[in-house]
Amino acid sequence: MATNLIWVALVLFSSISRLISRQDYAAINSINILIDLIAIAILAYACGGITSGLIFLMMPEAAMAGLILPLRLSLLSASVASLSTLFIHSLLVFDNIGTPAGFLPSGILGSVLFVTTLVFGALGRTLTAAQIRAEESAKAASALRAMNDSIIARMETGVLVLEDHIIRLSNRAANNFLCGKNGEDIALISEDIRDLDRLGEPYENWIQNRGAGFRSFTHPYSGINIQIQFNRLKSTDSDQTLVFLEDTRRLRQRAQQLKLDSLGQLSAGLAHEVRNPLSAISQANQLLQQSENVSDEDHAFMDVIDRHCIRMNEIIDVVNQLSRRVEPKIRSYVQPKRC
Repeated sequence: MATNLIWVALVLFSSISRLISRQDYAAINSINILIDLIAIAILAYACGGITSGLIFLMMPEAAMAGLILPLRLSLLSASVASLSTLFIHSLLVFDNIGTPAGFLPSGILGSVLFVTTLVFGALGRTLTAAQIRAEESAKAASALRAMNDSIIARMETGVLVLEDHIIRLSNRAANNFLCGKNGEDIALISEDIRDLDRLGEPYENWIQNRGAGFRSFTHPYSGINIQIQFNRLKSTDSDQTLVFLEDTRRLRQRAQQLKLDSLGQLSAGLAHEVRNPLSAISQANQLLQQSENVSDEDHAFMDVIDRHCIRMNEIIDVVNQLSRRVEPKIRSYVQPKRC
């Protein structure tokens, strides 16, 4: 009775200490397990040793030590349990209650306690490593999801994610395209796309004739034409669809940019082709000016040719600068004083 009361008091004291300190859980857990092992050993001695069966209650404690304690502390607990079994039987032999033949099962029980601690320790380390990997994977997935959400939210192209005709995700651009100027404050999540005025009919047409080109609608405030593209996700088992909304002005700007690039390459080629015969004309004109049989009237015409060759050469230089997109040189302009 006294052993049970002391056992309960020590367990309560260690539990309260753990709640108060909230630090060094390994040391507090090892102390609790040692208290349990010593209490079981005392009860087993009082009941007749290994024959009573109480000594086998050390096996769950040894398994628990292997699971929750570091390797050194778990081996310490197994050592205390094994030595306790031998010490109890030694006391029983000195009291003429036990026999020396009982040392063999006590030693076997001690070995079993060590093996149990080692096996459950390896299992605990495996579970801990798996838990750490799972937590790291969860953190990486959460960070990747947050990054994807941030990228999608800042995209200029509107993005909607549909699942069974219900909108599960919409970014800021999609809200602006569908809800007008204050679209950021209007939630489209959990809305049925078929109930939206600007997307319901195009979506139904796409369902009936999937993949038949692009759809479009007009922005309610700016009058800009918005292009719609539907794309079903085939990598998932659920019925998910991506909807892309894009301002056609950007498409026209891209096409215009391609045209400008092509014109730049064309103008550079034309300038090169024009400069070669122009150089030949200028050189021939200079040779004629050095001739002695040229009259003054012919010299006047040659000066005209020379001036126009220089002018054409300057025009070609300007065209080359435009085609190469040379950075403009900013100069301060001083307004001339009026007389």
